[in-house]
This record gives sequence, C-alpha cells and structure tokens, in this order.
Amino acid sequence: MLSTLRSLASTSRLASRNVYRFKSDIRGHVIGVDLGTTNSCVAVMEGKQAKVIENAEGIRTTPSVVAFTKEGERLVGAAAKRQAVTNSQNTLYATKRLIGRRFDDKEVQKDL
Repeated sequence: MLSTLRSLASTSRLASRNVYRFKSDIRGHVIGVDLGTTNSCVAVMEGKQAKVIENAEGIRTTPSVVAFTKEGERLVGAAAKRQAVTNSQNTLYATKRLIGRRFDDKEVQKDL
C-alpha cells in the first residue's frame, strides 16, 4: 500500500512537471468545439479569454441536429430541430454516441 502511494505521489509530481514543461504561448487562432449529444457550442480565444460564438439566432448553444430537405437544403440547429417531426427520415440527431463505431456495430445498425 505504501509503495502504491509513493508511486502515485511520484507520478503526480511528474505529471505536474510535464504540464508546466509543455506550457507555451498561444500562436495563431484557437477554436474550441463542445460537441454535445443535445447541444453544441463553439468558442474562440481572444487574448487569454475564451469567447463563445453566438449562432444566427443569437444563442450561445446550438441544438446538435442536422437535416436535409427534399429540395437539398441543409438545415442546422434549431431550424433542423423544428422540422424533425415532418422530416424525420432526413434528420440526424444524437449522432455523437455513434462516433468511432464501425458501420456494422449493433448500435449503429439499430438506428438505420
């Protein structure tokens, strides 16, 4: 038990040193994307502060929904969510949980 605690303490010291060692000045543009199952959000670094970008409706989060109309138009966010009931076959939502899965995965096939 004591050796495990020493090992963890040593690892913790190394980890904190590595974090500091790799710290550097930010160069260029930095964009962060929070891809959520329900909503998504995008921010950009301005100096040392992150500024969340508002969508076309002036809201800081956007529903994680994409749809394609019969005319071939692509809808994103609230617009896609609003028409989901009338165009369910061409509306994608909750797709984050499928990222990294193979096409033949049971979970993916269940949703087809």
